[in-house]
Amino acid sequence: MYGRLTPLGSTEEIVTKSILNAAGEIDPFGRGTIVPVVPTKLSDEARAQVRRNVTQEMVDELSREVKELFQGVERDLSSNRALANEALQKLNEARTILLSDRGLYPDAELRVEQVKVMLRQSKTSVAEAQKYAGVLVGLNVIMILVLLALLVFDRAIAQTLVNRGVSPGFPLPLTTDNGRVIPLSMVMYFLPWYTMLWGGIGGAIGALVDLLRYRGRREYDAEYNSYYLVWSIMGIVLGSIVYYLFTGGFFLVGAISQNPDIQDPASQILTATSPILILVAIAVGIGQSTVYEMLDRVVRTVTGTKTEETSTETTVTTSEATTVKPPASRP
Repeated sequence: MYGRLTPLGSTEEIVTKSILNAAGEIDPFGRGTIVPVVPTKLSDEARAQVRRNVTQEMVDELSREVKELFQGVERDLSSNRALANEALQKLNEARTILLSDRGLYPDAELRVEQVKVMLRQSKTSVAEAQKYAGVLVGLNVIMILVLLALLVFDRAIAQTLVNRGVSPGFPLPLTTDNGRVIPLSMVMYFLPWYTMLWGGIGGAIGALVDLLRYRGRREYDAEYNSYYLVWSIMGIVLGSIVYYLFTGGFFLVGAISQNPDIQDPASQILTATSPILILVAIAVGIGQSTVYEMLDRVVRTVTGTKTEETSTETTVTTSEATTVKPPASRP
């Protein structure tokens, strides 16, 4: 039905390669490192004991499950080639293990359960995406339109404030050294205005990309709905941080070099509306997870805090090997 998948190398090589491929997989949209489920490493004696405890009935039953799951993958994952290939590879490994070495029966069983989880996750993802994804996409699109409207009507909003007697913190009209008049803008009322808005737009774009990506991969999880809702707000906050970090560095350089032009009102406005700052704010808004990881590393470096590292590999000897009993029934 799927063609013949021929694994390379011995059964132990199949298991080892599968573990290495799973370890350290990074979620591209900031949900952390995916911790692999590593099969328990058995000593030769323990494997021999498992081989003695595994009955032909258990092998036949698991083989039937593998056959049924092959059909389930074709039925439920055929529209997602990457996910289908991953599931087929696991099933192929499970079947190869069952045919070659009963001592690795637990590893075959693990792969079968992993494919079951993939199929269940796929069904849940489709159902939840149909319920929530459209609303989340609409809300983020609305947020983008609102922020763009604030940018388009920026001068009109500032002029309205001036007409109502709310003066900006800069003299009007504001001109550069060569006499060019700087247009009225909300930046004159709040310097991080542009970077905040563009950071929020970047955040909303990042939420849409993340949402559509996970929906397409059938890995959408409704538990992250709040994340999609606040991503644009977090982008606004990061946009203001971008401004203060960059301008703080400029002002520090100006103070050290005793250059008064850097703190000139016109220079402050031009810096706040700089295309470079805007691009950085958009990038930070989209890739918030990377920024937070960098900040976390900085904090850990400054405080000397180290992440706890735990070993995922366990070796079982003969005396510790658990007797494998045939299950009463399998769902």
